[in-house]
Amino acid sequence: MITAWINQICSGLENLKTDYFTFYRHCIHYFVFIFFIWLSHLAIVSLFTFIHLQLGHGLKIIDEWFFQNAWMLVSLSILMSLWITFHAISLWSERRQLLSPLLRSGWSGSRFSFYVVLFFLWPMVMIWGKPQLKAEAEFIKNIISFVGVFLLYFSNVFFLAAVNEVFPLKRKEKIAEIILFPIFFFMLIKFSFPYPGNWGVETLLFFIFSFFLYFFRGENWTHPTYFLIFFLCPVSALLGIDPMWKEGFSYGEFKNHLKFFDWFLILGLSLVYLIFRERRLSKGKSILKGIDGTQGELQ
Repeated sequence: MITAWINQICSGLENLKTDYFTFYRHCIHYFVFIFFIWLSHLAIVSLFTFIHLQLGHGLKIIDEWFFQNAWMLVSLSILMSLWITFHAISLWSERRQLLSPLLRSGWSGSRFSFYVVLFFLWPMVMIWGKPQLKAEAEFIKNIISFVGVFLLYFSNVFFLAAVNEVFPLKRKEKIAEIILFPIFFFMLIKFSFPYPGNWGVETLLFFIFSFFLYFFRGENWTHPTYFLIFFLCPVSALLGIDPMWKEGFSYGEFKNHLKFFDWFLILGLSLVYLIFRERRLSKGKSILKGIDGTQGELQ
C-alpha cells in the first residue's frame, strides 16, 4: 500500500514537471514570435529609411510616410514572424501538415450567450462613448485599419492555437497564457513601435479577451473571429480607437473617450456573463444526466 502511494506521488510529480516544461516551451515559442516581429519591423523600417535618405527626403517627409503606412509596416512584420515561427513549430513537432488540421479543427458552433454578448457590446459602447461623426474621413484608410487590427489580434490567437495544437496544455497553464502572453506582446508594441498611436492599456484588455474567447468552450476559432470582425475591427476603424492612427482617418470619434476602466467594465461584464451562463448550462446538463441515470436504474 505504501509502495502504491509512493508510485502515485512520483507519477503526479512527473506529470507536474511535464506540464511546466510544456508551458515553458510555449513561453519560449512566444518570445521567439514577438522577437521576430521586433526584428522584422526593425529591418523593414531601416530599409525604407535608407531608401528615403537616398532620395534626399527630409526627416519630416520620412516621418509622415511612416505614419501613413504604419499598418503596412507592422502587418509585414507580423506576417514574416508568423511564417518563421510557424514553420519552426512544424519542424520541432515533426508535423509537416500542421496548418490544414489546425484550421479545420478550430471551427464549431457558439452558444446563444456568446451572440448576446456580441450584440450588446455595441449599445454599451455607444451609450458609454457617445460617438459623433467627423467632417473628414478616408474610406481606404478605414479598410486598411480594419484589416490591420484583425491581423494584429488574430495573428496572436493563431499562434496560440498552433502551439497548443502541438504541445497541449492543461486548464491552469491556459489561464496563465491568457494573462501573460498579452502582457508580453503589449510591452513589445508599446515600447518598440515608433508610431504616435493609441497604445493604451485597453489594448491589453482586447488581447486578453480575444485569448479568453479562443479557449471558451474548448479551442474555438469562431468566438475570437466573430468578436474581431463584428465588433473590435469596425469600432477601431470607424470610431477612432485604431492603435496606429487613432481617429486620424475614421468616420467618427467618441465624445466621451473610453478609458481603461470603461473597457474593463464592458469586457469584464461580458466575460462574467459568459462564464456564468456556461456554468449554469453545464450544471443543468449534469442534473439531466442524473435524472436519466436514475430512470434507467428504476427500469
